[in-house]
Amino acid sequence: MTASRISLFDDEQRTTPSNPYRDDVVGKLSAGYQNNGRPVSLDEWRFVSDDAEVVKTLADLYGGEVQEIVKTKKNGDEVVEYEVFTKAKSLNIIIDSPEAVSAEFVHWANGEMIGRGDGKTMEDGTADPGAHLPEAERKDKAKKGLVPAPETTVYFRLADNEDLGVFRYVKSQAWGFERQLARNGFYDDLDIADGPIKAKIGRNPVSFTAKTGPMAGKVVSYTETTLEYKGAAE
Repeated sequence: MTASRISLFDDEQRTTPSNPYRDDVVGKLSAGYQNNGRPVSLDEWRFVSDDAEVVKTLADLYGGEVQEIVKTKKNGDEVVEYEVFTKAKSLNIIIDSPEAVSAEFVHWANGEMIGRGDGKTMEDGTADPGAHLPEAERKDKAKKGLVPAPETTVYFRLADNEDLGVFRYVKSQAWGFERQLARNGFYDDLDIADGPIKAKIGRNPVSFTAKTGPMAGKVVSYTETTLEYKGAAE
């Protein structure tokens, strides 16, 4: 079984990926959080789970304090989750199979998912509204919620405690992330292994001086997510 592809980065068409791990997920890995409704990027990893013991174990492994989060659903029900802002910039992980890494184009608007597809055709058979656009324009419209953007999902176990369960990482607006995976041959390595692999998922600081555009001559700094193949798992 090969990993899912999206047509913007690969000529091979794909279908919406299956999710064989949904029932096994014990928590989410995140590279940021919301502060008064505004997204904040992190240099170290953050975990969220509805299981306090899972988050306590993560805090013991990677540092940080367990905090309780209370969210209110649209129907008024309250949901309690737990989070830990760790001290870890990278994590050694186990990816069980090619199906555990998938990519698709997802259309989000006002916090709601309104469609998904492969970059050319939506799941309902209609044309992707951004497929005909130059990439720069498509990226700009995607940030505004007007067209779908690439989204990559990784299901994994922690090499430091495989028995803790499966975690999920979702990379939205994954333009550079998908190109990184293709350029570094990650998908090829994953397909060839066709079984559990070792990998490292990290937060990598990037800094450069812009040559063109509104930031020309200024230093641009940000932290990107990296995913590296580290060999077949025993």
